[in-house]
Amino acid sequence: KHFVSGSRDGFAIFWDAATGKKVRTLEVWDESFGDAWSLGISPDGKLLVGGFEDGEVRMWDARTGDMVREFAGHDGAVHNVRFFPDGTRVVSASDEG
Repeated sequence: KHFVSGSRDGFAIFWDAATGKKVRTLEVWDESFGDAWSLGISPDGKLLVGGFEDGEVRMWDARTGDMVREFAGHDGAVHNVRFFPDGTRVVSASDEG
């Protein structure tokens, strides 16, 4: 199992949950999106989802870093994103009130 962290430079870092060691780094977003407030990995490890300062949720192929989809609809920064346990849906929360 892995978990993921991100930074302002657009890189997602995948970590081994058992050992705490860095597994790999993947460049997936650019500065035009603003800061990534939250990242999550699908249960099967194939997709990465991120919630951003610009109010959008974006999804990438976790292996290649290719963007799969963008979801618009929040009026404020997206502070939390998570996959449902079955991996078929994503939930997001923002600060829009």
